[in-house]
Amino acid sequence: MLGFGWSPFPINHEPSPEIDGVTGLPISASGWPEDYLNGTITTISDVHGGFISYEGDSVTIEGVVTAAPDEIDAGYLFVQDSTGGIEVNATGSNEGSDFDLCLSRGDLVRLNGTVNQSHGMHRLVSVNSYWVVSSGNSIIPEHLYNVTRASVFTQGLLAKISGYLYNQSTDRADLWTMMYGFTVCSSTIDLTSYSDFLTVTGVCFFCDGVYDIRPRGSADIVNGTGPYHTLPLDGVLSGWTDPEVAVDDSDADSNWGASAEIHEILLTWDQDFLFVAADYTVGTGCSVVIYLDTYDGFGATNVSALDSWGRHVDFQPWFEADILIGRYEDQSAGSCTVLRVIDNAATTDISGSIALVATGTLGARMTVEVAIPWTVIYGGPVHVGALIHVVAVTTGSDNSNAADSAPDNPLHPDWSGWSHLDSFYSACIDVDLDIVVDDYHSEPVPIPEMPGMFVPMVSMVVMTVVLWLGTRRR
Repeated sequence: MLGFGWSPFPINHEPSPEIDGVTGLPISASGWPEDYLNGTITTISDVHGGFISYEGDSVTIEGVVTAAPDEIDAGYLFVQDSTGGIEVNATGSNEGSDFDLCLSRGDLVRLNGTVNQSHGMHRLVSVNSYWVVSSGNSIIPEHLYNVTRASVFTQGLLAKISGYLYNQSTDRADLWTMMYGFTVCSSTIDLTSYSDFLTVTGVCFFCDGVYDIRPRGSADIVNGTGPYHTLPLDGVLSGWTDPEVAVDDSDADSNWGASAEIHEILLTWDQDFLFVAADYTVGTGCSVVIYLDTYDGFGATNVSALDSWGRHVDFQPWFEADILIGRYEDQSAGSCTVLRVIDNAATTDISGSIALVATGTLGARMTVEVAIPWTVIYGGPVHVGALIHVVAVTTGSDNSNAADSAPDNPLHPDWSGWSHLDSFYSACIDVDLDIVVDDYHSEPVPIPEMPGMFVPMVSMVVMTVVLWLGTRRR
């Protein structure tokens, strides 16, 4: 969360007000709005959520500049506070402003403008006053996993998405991110010059019902390799690399507080094993559960009535949990439980066929790591075009609800409530359809000419992974 405060030493202001010698606040300026002068700030999320009420009104916001003028949209910049981001008119030649906004990325700025929209994209225009509180600030991009979960509160955010570019033209390309595909757009970057797996950072833009990611420059597009890695299971997670971080979850978003937090979910594979890990914190009476959907037409869509590890959780109809990894509190002997889920009622304990390790004590950071043989999952070669879907939750004991999930999902806040999970991390392990798991480290894996053979054409994707190279630092 960003902490914003008013500085008595403003920089690059336009125009210049009279400053109170005691408080350091501006006290007068011709035509400046009262809320600007008295420090009344409207959060950006309030503007988005109450747009119908705010449209046409003057508001004052304060946030960090995430995209300087013209980096994304000609004549516009983007500002983000701790609640959201928004587009702002930056030039006096557009939308009634009297002057240009001389702002750079990282400037913490207070400004006043009129709430407006263009093709559904909310923005501030007719900016009549602004003040740079400080410079050199940073915003951590929001990692987006599912375009279907994008909303009015997503537009304007500095975001990050990872996957494989396809259907490329010079200024537009689809990002193949397994059933949750975003489009990447740029008027200044030749997207045909990129290939293989990428991490793209940019502003989430909205136009006529479509969300896309718009990088600010070539530095926002990073080539990398996808996961393929043989891991020694040590419980420390030291062997995992950044491309294998499936979900980097918030450290403070659990409905039950710090005693039921998921921090990261990790996933990779080699020719023999699927490796899955979780970094999390639980307290007394709490547990972590990882649900995997590896095998079409097999598993549970509702796990409340399972004969073991039943929880008040169900899934989108297409997600069928066929493998469950669970650890209650700090389960003894550094162990965890791995179940084959047959249907909505029956399970089989397969822990004895799985290499696994678990570490940590209650109330502190804990880990589970498992290596599941492909032969256990499929009984032989992987399925053609095989997809792996995963979601993890922290919960309580039997028949309890989910407290936190990774990726994020809307969860019922009560211990005994019910939660419906509809957002998952996904990876295709056989993109080239050769019934052999893909090794993204040896050479690029070609996207098949007819991906509709195994996923709907409207939702083609390969994976949502963080693709920075390098060994994770713990």
